Amino acid sequence: MDRRDIYITSIVKCRPENNRLPKKLEYTTCISLYLNKQIDLINPKIIGLLGNSAIYALIGKKNVTKIHGNVYEVDGRKYMALFHPAAAVRFRKLIPQLEEDMLKLKNLIY
Repeated sequence: MDRRDIYITSIVKCRPENNRLPKKLEYTTCISLYLNKQIDLINPKIIGLLGNSAIYALIGKKNVTKIHGNVYEVDGRKYMALFHPAAAVRFRKLIPQLEEDMLKLKNLIY
């Protein structure tokens, strides 16, 4: 994918203390104040959700291991569930699955 064709952001706009997972109040606040506006401005064809936190916060699904690579439509927007790249760095066996899912995402973008 060409970096000029994608936009990378987060469900929270500041890192939680000790890099812990964001709490529900933190991500719901950031989503309503910032992320939804970013998405509306950019109006992407599809949104790649990297990891369980983003997947759950935006489409309410759990367990990236079972749903990665799947596309979901919520409120007229398309989302694809993906492993977070940090997980693939930590658990190298995920790299082929992440690569395959990224190619699928690329084909949906172009």
